[in-house]
Amino acid sequence: MSEVSEEFESTDKVGTTSQYDGVVGVAPLNVPAIIGNEISEFIIQCPFDQVDTNTLKVSINGGINFLTMQPAGFWAWTPKGGVRQLTLVGNVAGVKYEIVINRELS
Repeated sequence: MSEVSEEFESTDKVGTTSQYDGVVGVAPLNVPAIIGNEISEFIIQCPFDQVDTNTLKVSINGGINFLTMQPAGFWAWTPKGGVRQLTLVGNVAGVKYEIVINRELS
């Protein structure tokens, strides 16, 4: 019997990483604009350099439920269950957002 060393760590090198930033108003905005592969991880930031009464709402289920962030707030997650797109809504026009998304290969 040959000696084979066990593999204790694996490296996740497949898939893609995309970065988005911009502004959103009271009309829903989907990120990414075109549905792609499953999102394996994301981080969303509501930048601090804006009016402190601005709020950013984020949905992972097509705009049914939202998590609300104030400036300097962020949300990082590893979603399960086939999330392919995020929906953003601001409480006023011009609410800033910054997002990094990792997507599975397929």
